[in-house]
Amino acid sequence: MQIQKFINNLAEDGINLHTGGGLSSKTQKLYLNFISDVMNFAIRCNMISRNPCHGVQVIATKKKEREMYTVEEAQEFLNHLQNAPIKYRTFFILAIFSGFRRGELLGLEWKDIDFENCVITIRRTSLYAKEKGIFEGTPKTEGSYRCLKLPAKVMDALRGYKQAQDEDIRKLGDRWHETDRLFTTWDGHPMGPDSVRHWLEKFCKREGLRYVNVHSFRHLNASMLIQNGVDVRTVSAALGHSQTSTTLNIYAHTFDEAQAKASEAIADTLNLDWKKGE
Repeated sequence: MQIQKFINNLAEDGINLHTGGGLSSKTQKLYLNFISDVMNFAIRCNMISRNPCHGVQVIATKKKEREMYTVEEAQEFLNHLQNAPIKYRTFFILAIFSGFRRGELLGLEWKDIDFENCVITIRRTSLYAKEKGIFEGTPKTEGSYRCLKLPAKVMDALRGYKQAQDEDIRKLGDRWHETDRLFTTWDGHPMGPDSVRHWLEKFCKREGLRYVNVHSFRHLNASMLIQNGVDVRTVSAALGHSQTSTTLNIYAHTFDEAQAKASEAIADTLNLDWKKGE
């Protein structure tokens, strides 16, 4: 009863400091699994005879609809982006066309870019902790180590950005701190994750655009892939998910919409306009 009360509390409003709501069913399950592991250890030590977690249930929580741009809004965003500073212009072009996570984008180094074959390789992620500052980490899952081929126009944007950065390096001379990172501060240090968010908020306000968070561009990329008929295995690999089930769970509604459109396509192909009595 005490454990169930604890899980119930995790689902209450205000527990999640970021959203103001409760913790998701998935997060509740993680807490419950941890407690269950402790109890199983107690059983092995002959301290208790049964695991009290076996009868505990997590609380179903309503999934919040993912906020992201429509295709029309994304096009408008790209149009306004033409006059943005080249660093941020390149960052968000990559975010839209690659679907990479923010940390993966910030962790990119020039040696990860194969201009000849239009391929970008994810080998690391850039992380931040208050105690350590910015540091390099490994990608989220094994599937997150991946290569992605991108359109030639995206690679052209990267070439332009590389030329601009090389010019900055030449001007700064000894003041430049070489890290090989694509996205840096003015003097070459790795750029922090909040810098991107702060810039996006100001940019959207100035340009009169609806603000969506940085991660929403990843959802936009996945949604466009699905709506264009790309199969779940390919979408999952592009996003760096370890299992296709993860992709299906996150984008179930989008796949349902794509399936509905596919059914409409069959109706458009086959005629069911029968005459009465036939």
